[in-house]
Amino acid sequence: MNNRKTYRTTWWLRSINDMKRVEAWTLFALLVLPSLALAQSVFNGTWKVDPGSYKTTMQVTFMLKNGIYRVQSTGQPAYQIKADGKFHKVAGQLGFDAESVRIINDHTVETTSEKNGKKIRNATFSVNPDGQTGTFSFSSVNNGHTFKGKSILTRVAAGPAGSHAISGTWRMQRAAGSSSWTMTYKINNNTVDFHSSMGATYHANLNGMETTASGDEPGEKMSVVMLDPHKLRETYWVKGKIGTVSVTTVAADGKTANVVDYDLDTGNKSSLTMTKQ
Repeated sequence: MNNRKTYRTTWWLRSINDMKRVEAWTLFALLVLPSLALAQSVFNGTWKVDPGSYKTTMQVTFMLKNGIYRVQSTGQPAYQIKADGKFHKVAGQLGFDAESVRIINDHTVETTSEKNGKKIRNATFSVNPDGQTGTFSFSSVNNGHTFKGKSILTRVAAGPAGSHAISGTWRMQRAAGSSSWTMTYKINNNTVDFHSSMGATYHANLNGMETTASGDEPGEKMSVVMLDPHKLRETYWVKGKIGTVSVTTVAADGKTANVVDYDLDTGNKSSLTMTKQ
């Protein structure tokens, strides 16, 4: 599914933004609780993400009319550029600083994003004949890893008369296709080593001490706390303030886990499930 959440569900969110996150009870997730040292944690091992389980409260609004492409995603600043197939500078967006927009036909648009002159993402949004659903496909490169995905969007509001078919407000209904995205945890005593197949890694104490996750924005700080033997909380700082809180809960049988991300910048909430391999 904004390059700061490569470790989690943000690949869906960022990719949708490029075609372009709590609720009050999340304050509880921000409480610093005592960490628990686990010899044989239920988290240990490799977990495979089920892309079809992904849900989000995020909405994105596209406007394409008279050759101008504009994107506004929930909680994010809007931007607009010419839809002429050329790269144009984009300010205030996380993860990319230039983008090109190419109109393929009256219901399909392709975008390509760059950062520091390097292509990092290609995406296509095609509206179905019913006009109420669309398919969003993307290929992105993060930390040397290439990831391809697809999601189905549902129209929330129509665009103005005379605009391209992608115009209007959309919400992701479901992710489609298979995924090779995995997350691996190794908890030993009071430390955790994490690795994502998408390239993000970290080594952290389970007492909330700050560390840095590689694969994210340079200098980004994070911390990890074991809330209880089946629940892990990750907190990520962006530009000196808390940006995202992610809570992973392993089911009682130890076979599945639920991941819920709270983006404090935008108020978005996203979730997915994964299965132990």
